[in-house]
Amino acid sequence: MEFKLGTNLDILPFSIDFNYQEIKNWLSTQLDDYRGILVTDQSVAEVKRMRADLSALRTRLDSERKKIKAACMLPYKSVETKIKDLRSMIGEVIGTIDDRISAVEENRKKGIYEKLYHHWNSLQFVEPNIISFEQIFNQRWLNKTYGLSVAISDISETVKKINADISIIKSLASPFEQRLLQVYQRDMNLYEVMEYSGRLEEPVIYQNDTVQNFTAIQQNENNMQAFAEADETIILEITLKSSQKSALGKYFRQNNIMYRLYEK
Repeated sequence: MEFKLGTNLDILPFSIDFNYQEIKNWLSTQLDDYRGILVTDQSVAEVKRMRADLSALRTRLDSERKKIKAACMLPYKSVETKIKDLRSMIGEVIGTIDDRISAVEENRKKGIYEKLYHHWNSLQFVEPNIISFEQIFNQRWLNKTYGLSVAISDISETVKKINADISIIKSLASPFEQRLLQVYQRDMNLYEVMEYSGRLEEPVIYQNDTVQNFTAIQQNENNMQAFAEADETIILEITLKSSQKSALGKYFRQNNIMYRLYEK
């Protein structure tokens, strides 16, 4: 449908004239007297009155400007309202189309996701149920430009890496294997697991610059979740009796807390 303008815009005024130059010349003369005005305690009341006259003049000029603007805008406001109404009608239909396109796109993504999940479940794992599909899922796999075969290849390579990492963890034959697997489960970082394993297996205590190896952590499956959490190091200064020091050390060992003792 073609938009047809029924009014000839060529006949609209392209300029609106008023006695601009006359007023400007008058102001130039009048305002020169005000620019050099001297304000004293005796003249301040008269100066305030003159200022009020100038302010009133400025207000009258602005009032005329607003009247002219309102008159010029009146025909445009009617056009603006009507065009907005037409745009709204079109926008309503566009919104409906967008909703239907989104529904088709979501169904397409859902179908790809199900195929990728099926492929994930078809692969063999050294240790099942350690890493979930959601952990390795990449939103880019659902893009049309990515390609289903490429996404499937990505998953296969990821599973190969997971199996290789877990095989290394299991080869350690650590009594803390379940804890190590939980650490790996958090972010699949083999380096972090190996570092954590070293701290579990070889805790040390420093006393008067002498290193004494000891086993400070006992296996406790009820505390697996705590070990899977990120470690945090704090520094404490404690004043206690000799018997209390022994009890404190026992508490640390029973709760699998690694510590270093620096005696003065």
